[in-house]
Amino acid sequence: MKPNDFLLCTFEGDTNNPAITYVAEIIELNLFTNTFVCELVDNLQRFTFNYDLGSTNPWNGTDTNGNEYLINSYYIYSPNGIAAPLLQPQAQDIVLITCSDGKKYLCYVNNLTAQQTEVITYNYPYYNLTVEDLNITQSDWDLHPVDEQIISIETCSLNNAITVEDYIRFTSSLISKTVENSLIAKYNWKGGRGIAPIGYLKGIAMVFARDYCRLKNNEPFAIEMAKANTKDTSKDALAWFEQEFLDLDMDNSNDGVDTLRHLFVLLIGLGMRESSGRYCEGKYTEQNNISADTAEAGLFQSSYNLRTAHSLLPMLFDSYVGKTDFLEIFKEKKGGQVECKEHNKKNYGTGIGVAFQQLSKTCPAFATEYAAIGARNRRKLWNPIIEKSIELLKESDDMLLDVQVIADKYYNLCQVVL
Repeated sequence: MKPNDFLLCTFEGDTNNPAITYVAEIIELNLFTNTFVCELVDNLQRFTFNYDLGSTNPWNGTDTNGNEYLINSYYIYSPNGIAAPLLQPQAQDIVLITCSDGKKYLCYVNNLTAQQTEVITYNYPYYNLTVEDLNITQSDWDLHPVDEQIISIETCSLNNAITVEDYIRFTSSLISKTVENSLIAKYNWKGGRGIAPIGYLKGIAMVFARDYCRLKNNEPFAIEMAKANTKDTSKDALAWFEQEFLDLDMDNSNDGVDTLRHLFVLLIGLGMRESSGRYCEGKYTEQNNISADTAEAGLFQSSYNLRTAHSLLPMLFDSYVGKTDFLEIFKEKKGGQVECKEHNKKNYGTGIGVAFQQLSKTCPAFATEYAAIGARNRRKLWNPIIEKSIELLKESDDMLLDVQVIADKYYNLCQVVL
């Protein structure tokens, strides 16, 4: 079940025999509150329903006037996205017909010949239409008479389930909207970096949500990131930037989510300095670091030798091997995808260090968390940290705080991002 699917249902209390079927397009779906908004295709009456796909109990809801309804039985159909003649319907198929006025109707294929498709609408009083080459040749429906040309006929599939992919898509869209509406998404970064690729900010937001959930679960990676300012300015980037954070009213004196969030504020600025937010960045071409141990890679230009900064870093690497978490999100930029130049694809040296470089460029979630733990334990790996040329911005914190609010509001978000 997802937005733009079609709900075929009956309402409890209908005394007709058989009960009248109604068709509504699903307009909005909230997977965390188990609610959806739908609109009847014939009169545009709008409802909000609570759903439970694992139960046989009726679904309760209200229309926009507050009238209460119960859905007694239901089927949910997804258009396949391929219209005739590329994918011809078969007899007894469920199809979606888009009429010349743009309205869409769920129909049953009653009969099929080489030239004609005969359908019955599922919306009462169940109109009969015959279509040939997208022209209506027979009709008992005054609204859509003979000789009207329809736009398309699409086959549909039953889609009563919600998949893991649906949850990921919903979570991503929820966080994406938050990022898109943030001030940091419009900020012009100094040093010629320009506006950050939107996928970079969305991806960082997703990783922050993941690590916030890990922190709630007392997982060691997140605990290490979120530990209080250690006061060790030789190792800890948060200690090194203590005054700069305090000037922004960002206190890192306590363990917890505030310190975690402020670390991600630093990471956002670091990634813009090191790679301009491009996930697939290879080592700087002018550098001579061509050993597997020192060649830099990824958003934050980290290197394999950083692993000795903390015992958790090799464990983090092992946990991500073979994964590409959030890669499709990080790829996004306005009007297309981030360009990965040919020289960035090259890895240097041999052994595990090569695998590290490749993972840093294909799994930006790993690259982000690796840099996060590294920045707390060996901040001198990065010249922008040494030189304090990173921009620490309140706008970054505001965006991440909005993501934090989402994670607190929707308790099962953590089941998706972990």
